Amino acid sequence: MNQRVYLLGVDGGGTSTDACLGVVDLDRPDEVDIVARASGGPSNPQVAGFEAAGQCIRSTCDQLFRQLDLPTKTVEFACFCLAGLGRPADRQRMSQWTEQAQLAQRWCLAADVEAVLASVQPWTEEGISVIAGTGSIAWGRKQAGDRAATEHSSVRSGGWGYLLGDEGSGFAIGKAALQYLTHMADGRAPIDSLAAALLDHLRLQD
Repeated sequence: MNQRVYLLGVDGGGTSTDACLGVVDLDRPDEVDIVARASGGPSNPQVAGFEAAGQCIRSTCDQLFRQLDLPTKTVEFACFCLAGLGRPADRQRMSQWTEQAQLAQRWCLAADVEAVLASVQPWTEEGISVIAGTGSIAWGRKQAGDRAATEHSSVRSGGWGYLLGDEGSGFAIGKAALQYLTHMADGRAPIDSLAAALLDHLRLQD
């Protein structure tokens, strides 16, 4: 008799959180049927704060469970892939919330940039993933010399947040546009069509 189990996936960023419930037959683990989807606000703990991030994940997942009238512990395994979890100390702090939330029988935490690579390559493969969303980060993994294929070394660049980094992100691009607008207002840059477009978007006269 085939055994079918529920899987929960959460992708949390600085602007929004997406979650889905899938059903998989353990005899065919590569085939997952998505049965429910839900979205919520930001759950990057570096942006929203750890408490608010946890509350957002909880409310987003509750939408899924209500859609199917499903008890949370029915879920066999959950993976929470969140921006802002690239450092061990931050991951450990978030894991305390995950343990208390009990959204699944088993669970794991990962940085969102790790999930990007895992979605296109088996976990044992090498590769590089780049995210340019609200924030930005690059992360790569390679096999560690002649060791077993399951052992890897990784390196990251960026992910320092909007104040010190996140070059190429949506926040950085928006900030640069607004800075250019102030230059135009000061007479340090020529007034062009960008000024009119920004003022129109912000509903400002001057």
